[in-house]
Amino acid sequence: MAAAVEEEGSAEVGLCFESPLPDGSGWMSGGGSGMGNIGWFARLDADRSLLWVAAMWVSNPFVGVRYEGARAVFVNDWGNLLTLRPAELASCAPLRPPRRDGRPEAR
Repeated sequence: MAAAVEEEGSAEVGLCFESPLPDGSGWMSGGGSGMGNIGWFARLDADRSLLWVAAMWVSNPFVGVRYEGARAVFVNDWGNLLTLRPAELASCAPLRPPRRDGRPEAR
């Protein structure tokens, strides 16, 4: 994301929303950057620590989310929708810094 933001001539990543998950297990947040073409959304745990982030270079900023049962429906500033199941993705391993030897972390 940082490289894309730098390429677009912007040093900012804008937060457009932060919304608690209905089951209380965490949060979804999202926003955009660049010249208006970059959009991102992220899954945070209950303490607002980052679990994962999805960045899209031609999606436009994500400005909101609504929940439909187990699904999160994200909307960008053009009204386009993207549907995910954040509860299933919550089981992904948390982000970790890379190992010093450059090899991937064992899971």
